[in-house]
Amino acid sequence: MANWWPRLGALLVILVSACLLPVSSAAQTPTTPPTRAVSAAPAALLMVMDLSGSMNDNDANGKNKLTGAKQSLSRIVGDTASSSTPLGLWTYPTAGSNCDPGSFLAGADGGVRKDTDTLMAQVSGLKADGGTPTGPALRASVDSLKANGITTATVVLISDGES
Repeated sequence: MANWWPRLGALLVILVSACLLPVSSAAQTPTTPPTRAVSAAPAALLMVMDLSGSMNDNDANGKNKLTGAKQSLSRIVGDTASSSTPLGLWTYPTAGSNCDPGSFLAGADGGVRKDTDTLMAQVSGLKADGGTPTGPALRASVDSLKANGITTATVVLISDGES
């Protein structure tokens, strides 16, 4: 059986990232090349993490999915710790809810933080429970970034893909 989850995850990351690309709102004539906003600040890195009940299950190799997701997330945070990239972590569903689209971890300023030590500590305490509102979570996380003035970001979905 082919493992198509990684390809689906990559496609979701590409689609969500494409939604955040800054685009000029001015009307363009066919002979005018499109313009893009230029920003000196690095693009934010937003990780959207599935904390549904199925993340408590083991994967095909016998490893707990949530444990593997936390390890991957910790590697991403650790790899960007020395950069100036603003980091954000959106988790879904909200604790105690079945299908709420989730929210940023407590203490995030405008959805992103540069304090990787605090982010790493919060990752270790994540618990899985509830439904899997992946679509609403992706939309809500992007809308929240935009509402906080963040117009360029890379969105990484961390999920087992089960609904």
